[in-house]
Amino acid sequence: MLLKIDTESELPIYLQIVQQIKYQIIKGFLRPGDKLPSQKQLAPQLRINPKTVSRAYQELEKQKVIKIKPDFGIFISGKIIITDERKKLLDCIIDEISNRIINSGLNEDEINYVLEEFRKQVVSMRKANVRKQ
Repeated sequence: MLLKIDTESELPIYLQIVQQIKYQIIKGFLRPGDKLPSQKQLAPQLRINPKTVSRAYQELEKQKVIKIKPDFGIFISGKIIITDERKKLLDCIIDEISNRIINSGLNEDEINYVLEEFRKQVVSMRKANVRKQ
C-alpha cells in the first residue's frame, strides 16, 4: 500500500491517510478482505506518530471502510464507496437501462429475468477480464 503524506497540506495527516485509503479502494488497488499494515508498521514508513495512523484507522472504522480485528489485524470491509462522479455515471447507466426496459413493454417476470441475466453476464465478463490481467 503506497501512501504519501503532504506536510505542506492544510488537510490533517490522519485525513490524508483516510482519503488515500478510500481512493485506493475506489480504484480497486485495495479490495474487501485485504489486510492493512498495523499502526506500528505504517507509522515508520510514513515517518509519522503511530497515534496519527491510529486516528486514521479509527475514522475509517467509524465509516465502516475497515474492520479492526484485535489479534488478527486490520482489514478492508465490504462497504461500497462511491464518489459523486462515479454515482453520476451509475445513475446514467441505470436511467438508460430503465428506459429501455420500460419502452420494451416487458412484464414484471420478464423484467426480473432480464435483470438477472444481465447481472450474470456482467459478473462473467468481469471474471474473464480479471483472468486476462
